[in-house]
Amino acid sequence: MLARNTLSMEPFNRNSSYHGVDMSHKQISNSMIQRLLAEMMDLYSKGAIKPISPTTIFPFEKIVDAFVFFRGGSHQGKVVISSRSTHNIKLPVSSHPPSLFPSSPN
Repeated sequence: MLARNTLSMEPFNRNSSYHGVDMSHKQISNSMIQRLLAEMMDLYSKGAIKPISPTTIFPFEKIVDAFVFFRGGSHQGKVVISSRSTHNIKLPVSSHPPSLFPSSPN
C-alpha cells in the first residue's frame, strides 16, 4: 500500500473488497485504534467477518506446485505449505488480548 504498487482489479469482478487502513497518522489516537479493533473483534465474534477461506494445502514436496497455483491468480482463500500432507490441518485464529492499550493516554 505504501509503495503504491498495483492491485489487480480482477478479484473485484467476484464481488470482493479490499480495504487498506493506515493508522500511523498523528490524528489517530490510541483510544481510536482501541475502539476500532474492539469493534472489529466484536464483528468477528458475532460471525459477521470470518477468516479467509477456503484453505488449499500443499505438502513441502509440492512447493513448486503451490507457487504455480498461487501465481496463477485464480485461487481464492488461503494457500498453506505444510509438513503434513493431510487436508485436515487446523489453522488457529488468535484472539485479541483483553486490553489493547491498558494504560496509555490518547
